Amino acid sequence: AAWKQRGGDRILVLPLYPQYSSTTTAAIYDAACFAALGKDRRSGSSAKRFVPELRLAGAFFDHPGYIRAMQTHLTALLQRLPQPPDHFLLSFHGIPQRYADGGDPYPEQCRETARLLAEAMGWTPEQWDIAYQSRFGPETWLGPSTAEQLQRLVDRGVKRPLVFTPGFVTDCLETLYELGIEAKEEFIARCGGTVGDDGFTVAPCLNDQPDWLDVLAEVVRTQTKGWIDD
Repeated sequence: AAWKQRGGDRILVLPLYPQYSSTTTAAIYDAACFAALGKDRRSGSSAKRFVPELRLAGAFFDHPGYIRAMQTHLTALLQRLPQPPDHFLLSFHGIPQRYADGGDPYPEQCRETARLLAEAMGWTPEQWDIAYQSRFGPETWLGPSTAEQLQRLVDRGVKRPLVFTPGFVTDCLETLYELGIEAKEEFIARCGGTVGDDGFTVAPCLNDQPDWLDVLAEVVRTQTKGWIDD
């Protein structure tokens, strides 16, 4: 309503999901298009006489600036840690396997983000793994799960893992609680008391890191060419 009162006639929709999925990015597209049409469902005619011009920004899972911002962020964090991690786990939000089987590009984009970040950080294949968190319900989800990977690290004798979530640009329930509390407590317990609270590190998301905000601004400028004068 406020946008309409200001006389806006152009909308850029920029979902802050680095990797595309029908469960997230596409859902945002749907909601934005329905709102622009004045509809709350797919069927029926538009409820508006005027529909604003829409642009839908795509995924940025392999954007060089996004990868570079994560590299800078993690490098600075590693310099502040009292001891270096002995393994890195890149945890992404999971989706049901049937979505991926049906053509959702999400897992491929997650793997590419992880590969590019590991390459930028100079990690060897033995130093890092990928996992998918937030699984619920009875059906099969993408794997391996974060819990499964953490158990494997325990079995291998890893004592100081660092977990980072390249699929979340802002800290939230899944990073602060699911990883920062639940996963941490579970890992320490499985290590049988041989790991202290400082042995399990969950790296913060990019949040308001300047490099990341510069990437966002660049994406907006690119997507609004022809709308905003240089």
